[in-house]
Amino acid sequence: IGVFASMTLGLMAKSTLLTLPFALLLLDFWPGERRKEGWGRLLREKLGLFLLVPLFLWVGYQAQAGFGAVRDASGLERTGSALVAYASSLGHLFVPIDLGPMYVAPAGGFSAVAVITSVVVLLAVTLTVLRFRRSVPAMWIGWLWFVGTLLPFSGIVAIGGHFMADRYLLIPSVGIWLGLVFLVSSLLDRRNVTVRARWILGVVVLILFGAASFRQVARWTDSTTLFAHTLEIDRENYLAAYWLGEARALDGDLEGAAASFADARTANPAYDLAWFKEGSALLELRRNAAAATAFEEYLRLRPNQFKGWMNLGVAYGRLGRLEEALRCFERAVEISPSDQQALANRDRARQMLSSPQRGKDDD
Repeated sequence: IGVFASMTLGLMAKSTLLTLPFALLLLDFWPGERRKEGWGRLLREKLGLFLLVPLFLWVGYQAQAGFGAVRDASGLERTGSALVAYASSLGHLFVPIDLGPMYVAPAGGFSAVAVITSVVVLLAVTLTVLRFRRSVPAMWIGWLWFVGTLLPFSGIVAIGGHFMADRYLLIPSVGIWLGLVFLVSSLLDRRNVTVRARWILGVVVLILFGAASFRQVARWTDSTTLFAHTLEIDRENYLAAYWLGEARALDGDLEGAAASFADARTANPAYDLAWFKEGSALLELRRNAAAATAFEEYLRLRPNQFKGWMNLGVAYGRLGRLEEALRCFERAVEISPSDQQALANRDRARQMLSSPQRGKDDD
């Protein structure tokens, strides 16, 4: 009951625990050595945990779909993305440089070269693991742990704008380090390496990874520094450009925010939120014509968004395009009939249209 409750609470906080029942089965195999008890018993004792998996998978999927985060992608595209994500994750673990909070796929998808290279890397690791599976069983268990626990977050399900993120490696990386530690220990035992030499090797590894960590942590001092660095790594990372815009907006730098949102929608013209945020920043800067253009594109992508119609109506009103402003406010009222601001804006636009004098703001 305690394990069931803990997993339930954990899944409510973070979906990375979805693969926990499968990981526990691996531990039953090694180091638990419980195969003699029979797989039927091992599966039955974890039945409650396995029942949580489809439930939280469904809840998570529905939540992401509600936010419009589920992307249409072919099976071939998703498989290629997953293979590249696995190989890239290995690279980030062993060479932790040029890291960012998230990584996006190229606009045209991954090239055949990238996918084939990833397959070669993964096959090489798998064959190496198989070679040592009897002498170093931790390698086989660790590799299965890595592959299994990373699978839901590898891009095999197209959710969100990124194809991978290092935060998903926290649990899968345990398998890699588990197998590596036992492999190195086994190799050192075969060569009768002294305890002192092992200490020196361990200290050197810690220093190297500590230096890489120190360098990386310095880039997480604030959001502006973090996402600016991420864009230095990949200029096409539209999510980094978007979040840099959000950070600049919070700092009061509306010009910089508008420029970052423009970079985001240039890198990915289908990213509707970037159009909306750019329009909002431009509206505050009273660059009404540019704001109207941004909101028009946003509404082309998301035609039933209340705030988009409201803001476009405001931009049109400032430009003196009152007939178009009225149509925007009427559309907003259709979407949200009880919204008082929308009703007030619609009535004011009607009043101004019936007035002999119409004012407009200069752009």
